[in-house]
Amino acid sequence: MCLLRPLLLPPGPPGAPGGVVVRDIGDTSVQLSWSRGFDNHSPIAKYTLQARTLPSGKPVNPANIEGNAETAQVLGLTPWTDYEFRVLASNILGTGEPSGPSSKIQTKEAGQSPGGAVVSGTDTSSP
Repeated sequence: MCLLRPLLLPPGPPGAPGGVVVRDIGDTSVQLSWSRGFDNHSPIAKYTLQARTLPSGKPVNPANIEGNAETAQVLGLTPWTDYEFRVLASNILGTGEPSGPSSKIQTKEAGQSPGGAVVSGTDTSSP
């Protein structure tokens, strides 16, 4: 007699978050949103937001936001500059693969911008 047993996978780092969408493009800020990836049986503790300028690929300082956020406002970008964004999820077991990159965007034209990007997350979880 053959017994079927369920395959139990051990917990691990989370899967890649879903596609990153860029909205509300300003001269020094954008609004990002993404969807949760598979948590791999361990709650997502944080997201790391990565940005880079194009075409150079120069990274902007990454920022960490709460694991229950699915949106973030990025501030302190340089006006009239091309950017691409991606998101990584982490839990106590490690950091997963990055999301696919966002579409390339260009911030609007404006005067001087303060240096360094700052990210704030918005909690979109329901109670």
